[in-house]
Amino acid sequence: MNKYDYCKECKIKLRPVRQRRTEYKKCADCRGDDIKGANELRYIYKDLQKNPVPEDQCEIGDGSVFEDSPEAVNEIENGKVIKKSTGYVFSETTLSEIIIDKKDK
Repeated sequence: MNKYDYCKECKIKLRPVRQRRTEYKKCADCRGDDIKGANELRYIYKDLQKNPVPEDQCEIGDGSVFEDSPEAVNEIENGKVIKKSTGYVFSETTLSEIIIDKKDK
């Protein structure tokens, strides 16, 4: 057993490795906390979970609920159907005679 087999911050045992550790390392949880801004975001998120915003201060505080229109619901279930016909334009260029002659030979 090595004294470096424990996390530098939380002192939990690290997973075993083949090569002997020569300095203190951090566990995955403590390394994740070191990411810039991660701690602050986590604290904001936990604070919002503990103290939710009252409904009267929310965007939809008046009790209204957003609902999809019947057309949108039908479009999601069946897919969008476009009933416009596709028009084709047949035209010839001045080079078409040369091209047709070369294909025939």
